[in-house]
Amino acid sequence: MGLIQNLVHDAIATGYLSCEDENHLRHLLQATKYGRDDIQAFVRLQQAIMVQDVRQQSRLLPVKSVSL
Repeated sequence: MGLIQNLVHDAIATGYLSCEDENHLRHLLQATKYGRDDIQAFVRLQQAIMVQDVRQQSRLLPVKSVSL
């Protein structure tokens, strides 16, 4: 199982994608060669996020307002 598949498997198993794992996944997608299995795993993760089976830490963090 490749690195992308491992990250996806863990996120789906726990129902949670941390900011660290999200950044690692982004880096892997940009900097490495990956196969069809990795792409299919990434698509599964995106689908799980869309139906809220996986929550992203980056979407749960409060947004700081900026005073002008």
